[in-house]
Amino acid sequence: MMASIEATTLSFNIYPYHTPLYRNQISTPTPPCQVRMMASMEAGMNAVERQKFYIDNVEREDDTTMLTTTTSSKGTEASKVVPDSWPTDGAIVGQNVQMRYRDGPLVLKGTGLARIG
Repeated sequence: MMASIEATTLSFNIYPYHTPLYRNQISTPTPPCQVRMMASMEAGMNAVERQKFYIDNVEREDDTTMLTTTTSSKGTEASKVVPDSWPTDGAIVGQNVQMRYRDGPLVLKGTGLARIG
């Protein structure tokens, strides 16, 4: 490591009396705020890579199966048609829901929920 610092100081015209300062900055641990910033940046880059993977590799669903077109004096318009077999109302109900993170303790203990649509 010292050889690389010395080579850098000679290659880029860094004054020799600055070498101890650079050596100190290189050898000090990274501050926690910088670690958080780097982790956040890496997470953001992973999210972009995941989106690119989905765009390039996952087949798109056909959303034209439920479209009908009508022509009027205003032009051609497309509208969605919902099949008669689809429910007109519904609900999601959970009673005494319990969840945990992998092998950890329960984080939800007997929680109830209801979503009416």
